[in-house]
Amino acid sequence: MRSKVYFIDFGKKGRERIYERIAKLVKESNIPRTFKKGDISAVKLHLGEDSPFFIPPVYVREIINILDEVGAEFFLTDTTTLYVGSRRNAPSYIMRAIHNGFSAVGLPIIIADGLRGQDYREVPLNGNHLNSVKIASAIYYADSILLLSHFKGHELTGYGGAIKNLGMGGIAKADKLLIHSGVHPVVIQNRCTLCGICLQWCPENAISLEDYAVINSNRCIGCATCISVCPQNAIKVNWGDDSQLIQERVVEAALGVVKGKRLACINFLTSITPLCDCNPMQGAPICPDIGFMASFDPVAIDKASFDMVEKKTGGMMRSLRPHIDMEIQTRYAEKMGLGSETYELIDLS
Repeated sequence: MRSKVYFIDFGKKGRERIYERIAKLVKESNIPRTFKKGDISAVKLHLGEDSPFFIPPVYVREIINILDEVGAEFFLTDTTTLYVGSRRNAPSYIMRAIHNGFSAVGLPIIIADGLRGQDYREVPLNGNHLNSVKIASAIYYADSILLLSHFKGHELTGYGGAIKNLGMGGIAKADKLLIHSGVHPVVIQNRCTLCGICLQWCPENAISLEDYAVINSNRCIGCATCISVCPQNAIKVNWGDDSQLIQERVVEAALGVVKGKRLACINFLTSITPLCDCNPMQGAPICPDIGFMASFDPVAIDKASFDMVEKKTGGMMRSLRPHIDMEIQTRYAEKMGLGSETYELIDLS
């Protein structure tokens, strides 16, 4: 079946016009129908790091203004991270979210997997890699989900959108670790300058400095932080096999997150950067802002987003990581029943 994906472009008439476009997208895609009076509804999104690359809170506020009339109780939510940084536990993450302006949305901020990332409910799953998924408890108990995803590049999966927002962002730390397991970075010795940055960022103290940086594979959790922060690009992974495994595990985790939930998705094709929003070495966007997409199908919206970015940039995302088959996400997700790669694009511009 062809899933409907609604699109509206970014426009060229200033910020007030952007708000109007977001409102039009939400209304004409019929997003409000997802939510019922009396629902407790999770607004799942990345609440930002110490960088400008996250969904602007004013955009989120515009969406919530429209959804207020349905009578649901919404809360902003995300989960804690494996790596060192301002999102590793709930108090520091909430403070980061406030610093990034999300208190202006006017909704409670709840870190879904609890104080230290150990608050979850396990659900069975008949996957090829996962037999169960540890769903962050606040998401597990929500009646419905509004999934707001910043579409961008990603070091492990090629790109990150709705599927990754669900499958990595909706689960507890233990399953984040499981998804990354088997990813063991190696150091290219002649590139290492012994700067020690990888040591500072490693969450498990798995790196030591000898003649070059040495990674202890027994302690390494495969979070790939060292790869992201190395200024010399001296740390690499066998991306081919590892990327496929991670993408498939993320898809299976996403299946667990949406099980029994009503779901609406909005992808933001703005500030499209080559690296994940979590990356402290983030670069400049790879293209001008494109616009916004909405769908009830996380697979279709990611496929449509990827196709549009590739069209607008002349294949930039593939050229950035030619060693990664970044369409594994949507192919495998369709195979597993998460949604459809076949979509009908409805342009509201």
